[in-house]
Amino acid sequence: MTEHLLGKSAVPQGHPLGWGIREHAATGLSVWDVPEGFYGRNLIAYWPNEGGLDDRAFIHHTPNNYAQSDDPKQPFGKVPVDQLLIG
Repeated sequence: MTEHLLGKSAVPQGHPLGWGIREHAATGLSVWDVPEGFYGRNLIAYWPNEGGLDDRAFIHHTPNNYAQSDDPKQPFGKVPVDQLLIG
C-alpha cells in the first residue's frame, strides 16, 4: 500500500502516460518498476507438468456483452486463454 500511495500509480491528477482515470485505476502497480525480464508485475502460476495454468488464476471478470460481442471494433476479451501461451 505504501508503494502505491507514494508512487506513480496513485497520482490523483491523472496518469503520467496520459491514460484515462479508469485505465489508470485498473493498472495499479502492475506497470510501474517492472523487474528486468518481465513485461508487468502481474504473474500467474504455470504448471507445465500438470497441464498449464493454475485453476485459481481464472476469475470471470469480463462482462459477456464485451467478451461475446461480434462487433469487429471490440477485439478485446475474445482470445481463449489456452491460445495465449506458447510453450
